[in-house]
Amino acid sequence: MKNTLKFTHSYHPFSAKFPPQTPRYYIEKFSSVGDVVLDPFLGSGTTLVECMLLNRDGIGIDINPIFSLISNSKTTLLNNAQLDEIKDILSDIKDRIQNMNLDNRDKLNLIDFPNRDHWFQKNVVTELSF
Repeated sequence: MKNTLKFTHSYHPFSAKFPPQTPRYYIEKFSSVGDVVLDPFLGSGTTLVECMLLNRDGIGIDINPIFSLISNSKTTLLNNAQLDEIKDILSDIKDRIQNMNLDNRDKLNLIDFPNRDHWFQKNVVTELSF
């Protein structure tokens, strides 16, 4: 079975996502290096990621602006300084999580919204609030 989670393909669990091998096949079959490929139903940006990997210029359009945001996050190249900054932030978050005391709920400001306790178990509400 082929790996469909390589590169940035696993960034978002888009329900209508197709395996990256599908657009890759058609991009290679019907375009050449340097060509422009249009994806009129952008979705999570799988086609644009494959365009980048195959040295094509990809253009994606979608009626839902959330999909444009997801696609931009999957196709934006970061420099080393930006990657180092992200690593530092993630390390800080990891340290904070490891130092959390989930039993100290009386001091915790729990997230509140209608039907919260119907949809989420108490331990999940506590973890989300952290």
